[in-house]
Amino acid sequence: MVSWRWVRRRNCRLRREVVGCGFSARPPCDLLISMDAAIGTAVVAVLGTLLGSAMAFIFQRKSSERAERFALYHQLRAERMNVYSDFGGAIAEARRGQYDWWNRRNEEPESQACFEARVEAFRLRGVAAHALVRVKLVASNQTMIASAQRAYDLTSHVHRATTETELRTLGKQAAKTLDDFIALASRDVKGDADLRSARTGEANSLSRDARTVLTATNTATED
Repeated sequence: MVSWRWVRRRNCRLRREVVGCGFSARPPCDLLISMDAAIGTAVVAVLGTLLGSAMAFIFQRKSSERAERFALYHQLRAERMNVYSDFGGAIAEARRGQYDWWNRRNEEPESQACFEARVEAFRLRGVAAHALVRVKLVASNQTMIASAQRAYDLTSHVHRATTETELRTLGKQAAKTLDDFIALASRDVKGDADLRSARTGEANSLSRDARTVLTATNTATED
């Protein structure tokens, strides 16, 4: 029968042999704790790498979207400048045609010159109407559209004057509405409001994405 004293001596001899071979004689629970710590550190490192890659992808995507947004903004700004300039020129020409028609009609209503002036006035008004449609397509707000419509309407009615004094009055009113439109167009093509809106939207979007990623990082770290 094996005695407990013999078992104790045998265990001590085995422990000395293990230590002599260079192995640690720590209890199994210490080894498990060390393994858990190493695994936890590795998991945190992997999660940090993945989240860093996600952050880089998000900011690269936002940078690309910002470039596209500003390219579209500049394209729209250039288009508005062309449309507003064409409208201003068309309205000025239409007003000149209205003056010419009125003068030819006042001189000789039945003359060929009066007929040609009338035809030309209608042609110029058609050009102005087309320019007005383009303004309605690209204008950034209803105030611009209303101003353009008012300039077109007053210009189209100049030929209805019954006296030379009324002609000058209607012409001045039409010119004033065109000046008002040009003032609005000047502020519109500068694009300060659109630019601020684009930058604000981009900043808010980046902030939301950054908060989302940081929240995920904190959660992963706590776990």
